[in-house]
Amino acid sequence: MKVIYIAGKYTDGNKQSTNLNIDKAERISKKIWKNGMAAICPHLNTRNWNGLLSQDEFIEGYFSIVRKCDAMIMLDNWKDSEGAQAEHWLAASYGIPIFYNLNDLKEWKHIV
Repeated sequence: MKVIYIAGKYTDGNKQSTNLNIDKAERISKKIWKNGMAAICPHLNTRNWNGLLSQDEFIEGYFSIVRKCDAMIMLDNWKDSEGAQAEHWLAASYGIPIFYNLNDLKEWKHIV
């Protein structure tokens, strides 16, 4: 089974906006699972852990996970997140396929 990393904006200034970002990531995560792939969703993995670790510590941990994934999907708000931009850079550096919509990801799954 292919493992897909979901990258996108997490924090957004206030709890309500952050929760909307988490909900968006959760929706795509469910769709990925329903399409026969496993989703790694950092938004859900560390939900409401703000302040537990520094941003750099979270990035270091998620970089370790990204390196083990088969592909990455970018949420539409990824360019508004330094963390998601860094994850995108890492995936590109390692030659991990990056997708910007679910249809392209599903097509890739059937080709690979």
